[in-house]
Amino acid sequence: MTAAELRRTARSEPAPFPGRTRIAPGALTTVARAVVATALGVPAAEVSVRLSDRDGGLAVDARTPVVFGTARRDQLVWVDEQRAAIADGVSVQTGAEVSAVTLVVTGVVPESTRRVR
Repeated sequence: MTAAELRRTARSEPAPFPGRTRIAPGALTTVARAVVATALGVPAAEVSVRLSDRDGGLAVDARTPVVFGTARRDQLVWVDEQRAAIADGVSVQTGAEVSAVTLVVTGVVPESTRRVR
């Protein structure tokens, strides 16, 4: 994560006193991992995320298994549509402009084998 990316993610109203608030790169990655996991319904521990600068915004590259069951007919289309939800979620949580979301499906978890927490 570059300093420019960190500055972009820490935009807020000026504080009445000197100083800054920054989001550490590790925190950005943790937030992105949680957003991807929530959007796809998988445990965050099974999601791998790499962040980079792309086209002036934050690019989210995630490797993750997906849950497939009988509830959705066009499951790959649904997974692809979650990229927009992930971009919105990361943007809302971090204040960063998300320029791209790439998902690499690393495995398929049948819906019936998921553990209830």
